[in-house]
Amino acid sequence: MPGFLLKIFINIPLLFFLLLPSNLFIPQSISDNNPEICFVVYSKNAFYGLNLDNSAGEIRFRIETQNQHRVLFVDQFKSDAYQTIAAVNDQGTFISYFFFDDQISQISPTNFTDIFGSLLFDQISIPSAENIDLLSNSLLINNSSQVFADENQKGYIIQTINGNSEILENQYPSFVNSGLNLTLQSSFSNNDFYHPFQQKKRVETEINNRISEFSIQDGFVVLEKAQPQQNIIASVVFDPENNLIYLAFDKDFSKIWLINLDGETIETFSGFERYHKGNIPEIGITANDLRILNFSNEGLMVRIIIGAVGILIIILAAISVHIKFTKIFH
Repeated sequence: MPGFLLKIFINIPLLFFLLLPSNLFIPQSISDNNPEICFVVYSKNAFYGLNLDNSAGEIRFRIETQNQHRVLFVDQFKSDAYQTIAAVNDQGTFISYFFFDDQISQISPTNFTDIFGSLLFDQISIPSAENIDLLSNSLLINNSSQVFADENQKGYIIQTINGNSEILENQYPSFVNSGLNLTLQSSFSNNDFYHPFQQKKRVETEINNRISEFSIQDGFVVLEKAQPQQNIIASVVFDPENNLIYLAFDKDFSKIWLINLDGETIETFSGFERYHKGNIPEIGITANDLRILNFSNEGLMVRIIIGAVGILIIILAAISVHIKFTKIFH
């Protein structure tokens, strides 16, 4: 079979699924407890991690290049639109945020780039905490808890409430953000196992137990130890030194995907029967794209390819018949 035809047949299934509505396969149940959490660890190397709720809205990963720098953006589908909630660039600069409340307003991908584009595409590290003007800083998002970090062991949380901002500097080799108002100790009194504060405590304990030799595997153990009530979760561990991003879904940490920021590729990293690798589309790739394209199920993929070939044959046959009738009547 000619090479170009083989590429067409292989890519038809991927195109078919990418063109489906992103939220078509999303369960509608929403947990009453916030399962989302973010950590930054400075061990021998820097590591970042996220647990994101994937039940209320799709999670999308996309890469943009400007000024010879690549940035991976993490988007969440919410209220009929995507909002960007985190990003990491090829210099190890990491930004994420959680709103304190379920905000109607969102930070669209365009707005996120407007706010953080200069930091992500032009600079090689985050500003020092002492150099941030809290009164007139365009990087601050109101009523949110933001994480800023880079691989040079420099990171902090900025909380902004009703226009008043406070920097919570990193006094330890790690810190955790769960969208809690950390300035109000009374909010920590909730003893519910699934409460964000209890999840935060478990994550902090696990990080402290592993801080000396922290690794990618430790990152997933930490996210697993959060034990959110929600099952439809996207878990992400960032290795900024190597520009690699690891993904697991739905608390199944036996199957890990890998995004290579430098190569703009997605591949099966561990837990799959066969190795597969492909380019990340310009529009990005979603968590559900990866769930559907579970390459361990080779039989399913073969059937999809055969079905796609059959559809292509039918289309070609219809075109041929149309051409013949056109010639007859003209």
